Amino acid sequence: MDEKEKRVKKLQEDKKESRTKIENAKKQISIDNKEFTELEEKISATSKTIEKLFEKMKAFEEGLAKIGEKRGVVRIKLDKTVKDLNQVEIKKATTTTRLEDMNAEFSSFSEFVRVDASKDALTKMIAEAERTLNSLGNVNMASIEMYDKKRAEIDGVEEKITQLDKEREAILLMINEIEVHKKEAFFEAYEAISDNFKNMFKYVNVGQGHLYLNNPQDPFESGLFIKLRRNNTEHSLDALSGGEKTVVALMFIFALQLFRPSPFYILDEVDAALDKPNSKNLSDLVSTMSEHSQFILVSHNDIVMANSDSVIGVTKIGDISKLVGIKLKQVVNNA
Repeated sequence: MDEKEKRVKKLQEDKKESRTKIENAKKQISIDNKEFTELEEKISATSKTIEKLFEKMKAFEEGLAKIGEKRGVVRIKLDKTVKDLNQVEIKKATTTTRLEDMNAEFSSFSEFVRVDASKDALTKMIAEAERTLNSLGNVNMASIEMYDKKRAEIDGVEEKITQLDKEREAILLMINEIEVHKKEAFFEAYEAISDNFKNMFKYVNVGQGHLYLNNPQDPFESGLFIKLRRNNTEHSLDALSGGEKTVVALMFIFALQLFRPSPFYILDEVDAALDKPNSKNLSDLVSTMSEHSQFILVSHNDIVMANSDSVIGVTKIGDISKLVGIKLKQVVNNA
């Protein structure tokens, strides 16, 4: 009987311990479900943030397009202004010539001679002058009015020329300011992206590299190139393996993104063509960048997954798909 009582007691203790373990397991499952729900909420919020960032980027691109259109309109106006100015110069030269001819014609009437004579003599002179005038025919009495009209036209043309000169200088000044600001903005972005790209080579085993322009004096007509150096020898991109090319391309994309960094990135199987060394390079690079941004990688690469903070997989239980997550660093630390 004592032996049976001991076995019963032992079974009751085992049963109690099992219930305790079941309760603890349920609590852990509840905690995991809560964390998973919070993660889904964070992903949803981050997706909305990414959409807003894309909208801002689209607005920025539209702004640049409008500036380009405005520049085109300004150039068209400038060309038209230059043509109008040339026409005005021709008209001014023609009008000036005609004015000089008219001044020469009117100068013959600018001097009058005083005549001292008796009334009879003056009457005779007037009669003789009238006969002379009659013999000359009709005199153009509108010449003074014509002169005043032409003088007003010339003054108006000269005023227009002055105004056109001022407008031309203002347009040229605005074009120069746009060119200067555009160049400054380009080099600000280029230098930051070049530094980002160069610094990334510290975290991968590819060599050293940097960006350069073949014509920095005219960057908008220049080409952008990547120069690589390994074992004290310069290499072209064609000399790299397919995996190394993929890593360098991702580094360039990351360098662009770091100029206007995002808090969240999603990479979809970018490591599909990578061998083990370059998979390690990618893992090291993403691990370094994840100090400032979050990364989600869709991957089947065991090296990439092994270097992740957390792994989330999809499994099928019956007819239902279920997400399963593992916090690798937490598991390693607990081990």
